[in-house]
Amino acid sequence: MRTDYILLAPLFAWALHSPPRRLETALALGTAALVYLAINTAFGYPGYLAMFNYSFIQGCQPYPAEMPVSTDLSDYLSAYAAGAQKLIASPSLWLALLGALLAFAALRTDGWRRPSLPCFTLAATAFMLAHFALYPAGHDRFYIATLALSLAMLFTQSHRLAALARSAFQTGGQRI
Repeated sequence: MRTDYILLAPLFAWALHSPPRRLETALALGTAALVYLAINTAFGYPGYLAMFNYSFIQGCQPYPAEMPVSTDLSDYLSAYAAGAQKLIASPSLWLALLGALLAFAALRTDGWRRPSLPCFTLAATAFMLAHFALYPAGHDRFYIATLALSLAMLFTQSHRLAALARSAFQTGGQRI
């Protein structure tokens, strides 16, 4: 089981409820963490640092649980730099940021009602950033929910983009 579910629980609880229900959010987070720990314990998960080293530093090894974990900070910084390069070069990051900007614009003008597409888009974008902080792979497959919600924001908020484009081509009432 992945840490994704632990990250998603509080973020989507925020997106669903206004005001956020602290007890339900804590229960969702606690349940996700307990299930995560139980499954990983039952199946002999070697631990976060061992899997980070396996995925980003030492490469594929037949027995990741037996690998020594790097203590060199530069190994970890290199892993984040490589992941950031992939993510920055991918349209996924830019689509997610555009979706988040449109979500903020919609919430600012239409109000912070929950549940709503803008709230879910912001929660998914926060998930994308938190996921990258824990697992800096930069692969699009980890961000499908964020991309889907950002595309939905793009389609539902296209009138805002059209107005922005029109205003960008006008200066003082004169067309450029």
